[in-house]
Amino acid sequence: MIDRQTIQEIAQCVADIIQRNCTAKKSDVLAVLTELVEVMQDQLQAGHRVKIDGFGSFKIGIASTPADSAAKWTVAQNVRGLRLNFQPEVHVSADKKRIK
Repeated sequence: MIDRQTIQEIAQCVADIIQRNCTAKKSDVLAVLTELVEVMQDQLQAGHRVKIDGFGSFKIGIASTPADSAAKWTVAQNVRGLRLNFQPEVHVSADKKRIK
């Protein structure tokens, strides 16, 4: 698991770079990044996929063990863990080839 302080340090670095590259102030960028994280957490926890145009999609994956039947399957007994899956956005040309 990534340390929360590390995430804050990364956000500071990203905000510095964005502030240098456009007219947005660092404090505004940090506010947007903070809200983005909160919205993504809410949406992912609700079972939704989060798509960021031009970047990719995030979704929660579940690792579980099988049960003898659907009726016998429970979260406590069968879920081994959760993971965050990221799929980068891919563009495909007219001839169905990936564009990098």
